[in-house]
Amino acid sequence: MHRNQLILRNLWRRLTNIARGSRIPLAILLLFACGAAWGQTSGSVSVVSNYLFRGISLSEGNPVPQVNLSYDSPAGWYAGGFASRIALAGNPGTAQLVGYAGYSRRWLNGLSWETGATATQYLQNTAEDYMEVFAGLGSEHFSGRVYASPNYLGQNVRSLYAELNADYPFLERFHLLAHVGYLRVPPVSFATVSTRFDSRVGISAGLRDWNFQLSWVAIERSSATYPYYTAPNPHAAVLSVSYSF
Repeated sequence: MHRNQLILRNLWRRLTNIARGSRIPLAILLLFACGAAWGQTSGSVSVVSNYLFRGISLSEGNPVPQVNLSYDSPAGWYAGGFASRIALAGNPGTAQLVGYAGYSRRWLNGLSWETGATATQYLQNTAEDYMEVFAGLGSEHFSGRVYASPNYLGQNVRSLYAELNADYPFLERFHLLAHVGYLRVPPVSFATVSTRFDSRVGISAGLRDWNFQLSWVAIERSSATYPYYTAPNPHAAVLSVSYSF
């Protein structure tokens, strides 16, 4: 069996063991497995020094491992899954699972559009599970998405998150990266999940199947926190190392 197939099979076995008993993310990962026979599959394993989600640390400022798997069909359908170790207050050994699926088409002028949905699940904290639908536009160096959820983080509040991303190559192996995001959601009774901006600038370098990235992340309001996430870390440098297969 090909080396990449062995790696993919081992990662799939680990993900299904982690996600056993979960609902939506596992179903989307099953779609990925079924599509692998006739589409293009890829994945990566990473270590990130601080897992920042929309500007908020979900790892309490500590390094965590992550796994990405994706499938793309020739017809424009795609699906995938993401898993990361996270640290919630009082529970440092849990995980976040994200499954996604969507459809994308490219126009003649080089622009592309997409639409789809994501499902996020927190092991041992299932009350915060939620889904989002999204739509986006992209080009060679720029992309943007808008996400909407009727039950953000399981708090029975509607959310809207918009993001713009840029990726500009220079020299032979380097890319300049930029991101800005805007979250609109009302505060809830026991957390300050509120409207704010997050931003990221960085540089990445590729070497064969390896990618190294260093970025600086900031959010507009340092007091904004998620339920149970008591360390917002409003400004942080983040280093990540990834291996793709």
